[in-house]
Amino acid sequence: MPTTILNGPAAGAGFTMHRAPMYVRLVQDAGGKWDVLNLLEDEPREDETVHVYEGVPGTHGNAFVCGRGRGQHSGATEWWVYRHRPDIDGEALRDTEAWRAWALAQPEIV
Repeated sequence: MPTTILNGPAAGAGFTMHRAPMYVRLVQDAGGKWDVLNLLEDEPREDETVHVYEGVPGTHGNAFVCGRGRGQHSGATEWWVYRHRPDIDGEALRDTEAWRAWALAQPEIV
């Protein structure tokens, strides 16, 4: 199941993620392409604009997909339905250390 983005600048975008934290940064490059920074090593590039999203309570899930044959893959996927946090300046959380500190200080979403 892909992750769904409910609202905000990336409304309607969908991503398949192997790691789906409660809070994510979504970035848009100069050409308009969206990406989600969900892995621990992910960092925004200079030409990307940063937006902050949070998981909607009750929408988190995970699955293990096991496939055989052409075009199928095996692996774990996680998802949330995410909503935009317009009250948070994503550009202020561009730095990964600042982002991690902010995310860790947020209340847990269940």
